[in-house]
Order: sequence, then C-alpha cells, then structure tokens
Amino acid sequence: MTPRQVPFGERTRRAIVGRCGIAVVAFGISLLIRAGLNPWLFGSRGSISVVPRGYILFVPAVLLVTYYAGLGPGLLTAMLSGLSIWYFFVPASHSFTIGTSDALALPIFAVSIVVVNRLRIAKDQVSQRLNDLRRLHQLSSLLVRQGSDFKGCLDAVLKTAIEICGAAKGNVQLFDPDVNALTIVVQEGFEQPFLNFFKSVLDDPSACATAMRLAQRVIVEDVAKSEIFAGQASLKVLLDAGVRAVISTPLSGSSRKVTGMISVHFGQPHRPSEHELHALDLLATQTADYLERKRSEETEALLVRELQHRSNNLLAVVQSIAHRSLAASETLTDARQKFESRLQALARANRRISNLNGSGVNFRNIVTDELSTFPDRTTIDGSQFEVNAQQAQKFTLVLHELMTNAVKYGALSGPNGRVKISWSSKRGGVGPILSFRWEERDGPHVVPPSKEGFGSQLIKISFPDARTSYAPGGLTFEMDIPVGQAAPA
Repeated sequence: MTPRQVPFGERTRRAIVGRCGIAVVAFGISLLIRAGLNPWLFGSRGSISVVPRGYILFVPAVLLVTYYAGLGPGLLTAMLSGLSIWYFFVPASHSFTIGTSDALALPIFAVSIVVVNRLRIAKDQVSQRLNDLRRLHQLSSLLVRQGSDFKGCLDAVLKTAIEICGAAKGNVQLFDPDVNALTIVVQEGFEQPFLNFFKSVLDDPSACATAMRLAQRVIVEDVAKSEIFAGQASLKVLLDAGVRAVISTPLSGSSRKVTGMISVHFGQPHRPSEHELHALDLLATQTADYLERKRSEETEALLVRELQHRSNNLLAVVQSIAHRSLAASETLTDARQKFESRLQALARANRRISNLNGSGVNFRNIVTDELSTFPDRTTIDGSQFEVNAQQAQKFTLVLHELMTNAVKYGALSGPNGRVKISWSSKRGGVGPILSFRWEERDGPHVVPPSKEGFGSQLIKISFPDARTSYAPGGLTFEMDIPVGQAAPA
C-alpha cells in the first residue's frame, strides 16, 4: 500500500506517534548525557552557574525537537526533561522538593519553547510558500508543454491542489454542456460509492454545485455542521468516504464562464489559511487558461478537418461536373456552357455554406436564388427550414439541374408554362423529414428522356429515394429526406 493509499486517519496517527517518539528519544539521549556528566560538572552546588543544575544540557534537545517536530513534541520533551531534573538532580535527590533558584530556572524551558516554536512556524510558512510556488511553476511548465496529454495534465492539477492544501482527497470536474452538469474527469482517494453518487452534479446539495451556481469558491469547514448538507443524502456519502471538510474552487478563464471545478477534501474539520486560498486561486487560473487553450486547439483542429473534408468533397464534385458535362455534350461550346453554369450553381452553394455561423442554411433562400430568373412564372410555398452544409450543396445542384431542364425542355421553355415548388417538414423516427415537390404545368408535351443525363444521375446519387414522373401534362419531382441525420459537408 502506497502512502497515498493509507487512510487519512491512519496516516495522522502514525505521524503523531512518530513525532512523540522523536521527543522521547531526544529526552533519553539528553538524560544519559546529563547523568554521565553529573559527577564531574555538577558535583557541588554552584559548580556551574549559567543554568542551575545542568538544565542547559536539555535545552538543545527541547529546541531541536520543537523546531523540527512541532510544539507538541517540544512540550513533551520539556516536560520529561523538567521532571527528570527535578526528581534526579535537584536536592533533595529522588524527590520533588525544589528550591527557589531551581524553581525559577524551570520557566527557561517554557520561554525557549515559545520562541523556537514561533521561529519554526515562520520557517514552515516560508518553506510552504516556496514549495507551493515551485509546484505551481512546475505545473505551469507542464500545462504549456506541447504534447502533454489532457488527463495527465488534469491529474497533475489535482495532485498540486491536494499538496497545496494538505488535503486527503480531491477531484476535478468539467462542465458537460450535453447534460448541463459537472462530471468528474480525474479523482484521487475516492471509492466507487462516492464516485457513483457525484458522477453528474447539476444542482445537488454539494459544495461543487453551490460553487457552480454562485460562480465563486465555497468553503465547508465541517460538512456535519454545514447548511448545504443538512438532512441530505450527500452528507452520509461524504462521511462514509471519510470527508469532513471540502473546498470547491470554480475554473473560469477570460470569458468568466465557469467551465469546471477543483475540489479538495479533508479527513478532519479544516479552516484554510489565506495562503492556501491564494495558492488555489493561482492554480485555478492556470487550469482555466489551460482548458480554454485546449478548447481553442480542438476547435482549430475541427475546423481544419472540416476544411479538408469540404475541399476534398468540392474537388470531387467539380471533377464529376467536368466529366459529365464533357461526356454529355456534342460540342465544346455546349460543354463549356454547361460546365460554367454548373460551377456557378456550386459556387452559390459554397457561398451559403461559408456564411454558416453555427446554424444551418435557410432552405427557402436556396429555392428563391435558383428560381430568381423566372419570378413571375414560379410559385414557392414552404415554411422556414434549415439544412446543413452537405444538404445545401446537394439541393442547390439538384435545383439547378431541374431549373435547367425546365428552361430547355420543360414548362419554362414555352411562353405559358409554370413551375410550383412546395415543401413541408414533419417528424420522423430519426428526426425531421423534408417533403419536397417540384411540379411543372402548361408546358410542352412531356416525353421521357431516351437516355439518362447528368441531372438524372446527380439526383440518383444525391437522393436515391427521389421520384420523378414524366407525365404528359408536366414533369413532377418529389422526395422525402430525413434532413436531421445527414452528415456535415
């Protein structure tokens, strides 16, 4: 079992026993030295007048134990030293009778302990600050290093937070917009019951949920006395996990929007120092900046992938248009005209796609633009509806082919023909379904084509389930497309 796996209470007990052991050993060594030197240095009263009865031989032990082990062990060393001198070396020997001069010498221990303990506290505070600055610097180097893995960085963040506060456990949560809740991404010291209970936190009775709602740090010095957990099931979960205090610090970068939470937990009631809170603030700022940078990098990578995908898709479409235009044309002039016309339609589609700002393309705008040449002979009937980038490109090219066919051979080739375009949306099993209809009337007598042209091939490839009717009274084109499931271009 590693030191981090030892229960907090057990680690505390071991530390206390260890420090007390140091005090006893230091006293024992001093006592042996004092007893050994007694016949030569303290054979007669007044042989040494600096510290009566040889108290000075115990002072180094008291000071060193106080400085390195703390006030409690120092007091224990002083108490044992004073009692031994009083009983063994102060006349009358082997009794607790004491003279005035000896009684006045005993406070030396108390004064020395107070002074040294204050020095020790000051030294520990300086040392703690230097260590925390070193930890934060090391963490900063890790977070800015190229190639550092995301989970590894958050593990380092949590470890640093635990070390700064002297906590027993902790976790880092990130806000998941899909479930609108905080979810644990890394943790240390907790077992499954705790992790299951706090797996997803929205507005539950917890320190992290309160800190998320208030957008500020929440300190719970004792969970058993906190109003947040009073009468709540979360209190039992915390106590069962060995948690008595918790500090939850929100992660918010330049946007001031809370994107996550760092929480550290203690096995005993705990009131954090100003230094702890200041160090946590620095840590939270570092972490929030790192998260913002990672999200920016992910967004940039996504945009690059989408650009590559769109570029490849666009080149494939252009190649197909060129091949079909040349193969189906009888003259070079006709081929060039068809190719340019189709490229213009493709360009219109891509202009719409490039203007997307996190939303879809208005389907009505696509239809209106493609039929703008004949506004008086076309009727458009359909509600507002949005399609994604890939669908916008496909619809634009298909509408262009339908329009071109109508101008050359269909209703718009004569003076009286008309075209009606209508659509509606309905709910399907997997999302919205667009029901589209293109209807030509009052044009020339319709004759089914003898061979399949580029337009028919494009429709078949883009919308395999589309239906085309070559009735004598006019061409009709219909399709039902589940637009909610199409992949982005």
